[in-house]
Amino acid sequence: MLKERPNSVWKLPTGGYVKFGAGVAGDCAYEATRLGAKRVLLISDKGIRSAGITEEIEDVLKSGGLAVEVWEDFQSEPTVELVRDCSRFARDAKPDVVVGLGGGSALDIAKTTRMILVHGGEPLDYIHPPLGKGKQFPGAGAPMIAIPTTSGTGSEATDVSVMAVGEIKTGIAQIPMLPEVALIDPMLTVGMPPRVTASTGVDALAHAVEAFIAKRFDQNPAPNSPEARPGYAANPLSDLLAGEAIRLVSENIRCAVNQGHDLCARSGMSLASYLAGVALESGGCTVPHAVGHIIGGELHIAHGTACGVVLPYYIDYVASVDVERFSTLAGLLDPAGRTYEVSRETAQLSAKLLKDLLTDVDLPTTLAEIGVERGKLESMAKATIETQGWAVPLSPRQVTGESLYAILKNALEGSFFE
Repeated sequence: MLKERPNSVWKLPTGGYVKFGAGVAGDCAYEATRLGAKRVLLISDKGIRSAGITEEIEDVLKSGGLAVEVWEDFQSEPTVELVRDCSRFARDAKPDVVVGLGGGSALDIAKTTRMILVHGGEPLDYIHPPLGKGKQFPGAGAPMIAIPTTSGTGSEATDVSVMAVGEIKTGIAQIPMLPEVALIDPMLTVGMPPRVTASTGVDALAHAVEAFIAKRFDQNPAPNSPEARPGYAANPLSDLLAGEAIRLVSENIRCAVNQGHDLCARSGMSLASYLAGVALESGGCTVPHAVGHIIGGELHIAHGTACGVVLPYYIDYVASVDVERFSTLAGLLDPAGRTYEVSRETAQLSAKLLKDLLTDVDLPTTLAEIGVERGKLESMAKATIETQGWAVPLSPRQVTGESLYAILKNALEGSFFE
């Protein structure tokens, strides 16, 4: 009676709790004290300091009677060396609670740091193979509060910490890394420049689209043990979350980019980012993020830009496998909220709507625009297949080195499959 054929179980890891709304970042001292803090490590970056946000949060924490140490020695995306440096700083600071303040980079560094603070070791001990040893954290880390200042990564909702090892982006994904508290304050995103708003917003869109179309939980064989269950698989709940996130991005990103002080658009993007992060945590992401890690590691461009430029061409490749789902995707992506009949043409239209969105927010729509040369496509495809095994198998249509090369060739030229 308890035997499964095929797999019939899906899962949604969840962290602590979320508080959302304009001004909620001011609750950080209350939440840190509730978590038992007397000493707080605030992890941020120099850009957040220059925007005046770090000082604001520091003042709130200190006015709540907390001792505060700040680590902000970076301006770029995380590397294993940066995470190691922050972890060593944390061991000396001995905080009770870690507060991550910033975009995905700051939050990801904070997530790994708070785990190493308790369990020791180096980041490479926990990064998944083949680049790391893939050790599991045996339990919780130091309590963490995540305060995002961008609306894209959804890092406040995930157990993932991304960092580069050399020129390859990889990371750690373990359930104990989920933050205990997330304070999502759209006011903190109002000062984001248009380009950053666009890139981070497209990152959220990629999370949502990839989770929405990923391989489904009941397409996997029944596992031999609970430990063997897939870490990610699309399911009814991830569908709901991802679908709403796609709709919110389509409805708000153009206004957020062009009218940055529109708090309604900013709130819509902040909510979309969070919902997409939760959808990703359950449904997973697939080839665009896998390729994006390779592109970002080699060219050092914004993560959302790297993922977004591949997304339309990958969707064009996979849209025929589920005409109904991809027709629904087209409706969610339509900025006017139109609904479409279910057809192969509508399914393929979803790829064009994604490309149009990139154009509307002034992001690149081809690999050539970001400096990728034709001679690099084969090595990029090979590196993706060999190092991004956490994501590629989630594709609803099988992707091999040969088919990925064809997708990347289209992305280089800006053309779709006929």
